[in-house]
Amino acid sequence: MKIVQLEVGMLQTNVYIISINNCNIIIDPGAEPEKILSELKKNNISEIKYILLTHNHWDHTGAVIPLKNKLKIKCGSHTLDKAECVDFLFNDGDVLTGLQVIHTPGHTTGGCCFFIPSANPPILIAGDTIFPEGGYGRTDFGGNEKDIKKSIKDKILVLPLNTIIYPGHGQSTTVEQEKEYW
Repeated sequence: MKIVQLEVGMLQTNVYIISINNCNIIIDPGAEPEKILSELKKNNISEIKYILLTHNHWDHTGAVIPLKNKLKIKCGSHTLDKAECVDFLFNDGDVLTGLQVIHTPGHTTGGCCFFIPSANPPILIAGDTIFPEGGYGRTDFGGNEKDIKKSIKDKILVLPLNTIIYPGHGQSTTVEQEKEYW
């Protein structure tokens, strides 16, 4: 398994390129499609299976259409967070090429994280559900603060302590580190 993190756009959104089970997946391509394509080439990643979205905010979806057109791939999102650029939907508990979908409403209604329990240590691609040092994504754009706090406490902080959390913005953290703030 391999994970590449790339920062794009004016809001410095993290794009993740995951290589798992002989498949390559792009998560949250928010901007700068040429920069993402260049990173794929630099890492000798040629075939992408699909694009997955943690939620449908523009800073996480801005490069989806150009990448879909260039790479001839499809994009998926949670059923409750469908955007125009989405071709297929998934739900809580679905497993997509080794990535387990965890529905974490709060930042958006259909916000989700992707958990990779087979990684050593386990990995969580968290979108804007949780940030380092007790932070989380804004809830004033169709979200709900009570829901996001519940998602963090009931769905993220129950994961193994050594789980590395890769957020939608900023540096990685771990479940163990975040428990100190909750």
